[in-house]
Amino acid sequence: MRYARLALVAALVAAVAAGCGSTKKTVAPGGSVAKVGNETVTTARLDSLLASAKAYYASQKQTFPKQGTSAYKTLRDHAVAYLVQSAVFEQQAHTMGIDVSGKQVDTAIAKVKKQTFGGNEKKFEAGLKAQGLSMSELRAQEQLALTEAALRTKVTKGATVSDADARAYYKSHASSYKTAATRSVRHILVAKKTLAQTLYTKLQNGASFATLARKYSTDTGSKASGGKLTDTKGTFVPQFEAVAFKLKTNEISKPVHSQFGWHIIQALGPIHPPSVKPYSQVASSIKQQLLQKEQSNALTAFTKTTYKSFCAGKIAYGNGYKPSGSADPCASASSTTSTSTTG
Repeated sequence: MRYARLALVAALVAAVAAGCGSTKKTVAPGGSVAKVGNETVTTARLDSLLASAKAYYASQKQTFPKQGTSAYKTLRDHAVAYLVQSAVFEQQAHTMGIDVSGKQVDTAIAKVKKQTFGGNEKKFEAGLKAQGLSMSELRAQEQLALTEAALRTKVTKGATVSDADARAYYKSHASSYKTAATRSVRHILVAKKTLAQTLYTKLQNGASFATLARKYSTDTGSKASGGKLTDTKGTFVPQFEAVAFKLKTNEISKPVHSQFGWHIIQALGPIHPPSVKPYSQVASSIKQQLLQKEQSNALTAFTKTTYKSFCAGKIAYGNGYKPSGSADPCASASSTTSTSTTG
């Protein structure tokens, strides 16, 4: 399924940047989990999330942590952090002119239902149950997923990579685009030296290499093709390559021993020397790689700025709900990641 498993909610919580410590203590409305900007995270919302997590545990025949245990506290802390994170980015999206409608959520769910369950309502409901998801939780996750997708698009819209940057990368990583020497060969691999010697004698007397390979070779990767393969220097065992790259074209070697058994090798063509892939062949992949890095940097900077704003007085927790340690979004100062919360 496209939507995330709530039992693994800890994996959904993005770490945030340094400098997020709250400088202003406020009080969340009575009976609430937290106040994030102008949004209240209700206890009902947290209860719903934890109920879905509990249902997922049951579907996996796992024991849900008991209230009062450290395991339960950890799970609840991450659930709270997830809800706070969701509120932060949904509000930030709103200020940037991004608002996901109920119709968009309906369309996304209909797509999941059609692609994953063939449009079958009963299978869809069974899938929700297996994931420990209520429909309200699914809608909330789809709402957040669509919001974050729109945010990513908007935040990374200006990221570009010039041809000059791509060429500079190509030049500084030249060794990555070198290809080793190659040679087309074929071989027969057997376990016993006596059999290898017998087959070598037959080949010297004119027997078909391909026929013997198909009948006797224990190399399942090449026997069907009569033992044919391409040896890219450095990828095969040294004993094999020492012979394969010295044979004259069409020459057949005497039995060669390696850790895999006894090989009889025939060179089918000349050695193709090492080469370097030209820039034109790799330019597209380099630009895509660099673009992804630029987009990731843009998302990191955006996340850092967003949390810096909210953690400076716009997040307040109800009594007993503040996540502890690394689960607290505003205390996770060691790293900053993108806003993605769905798999």
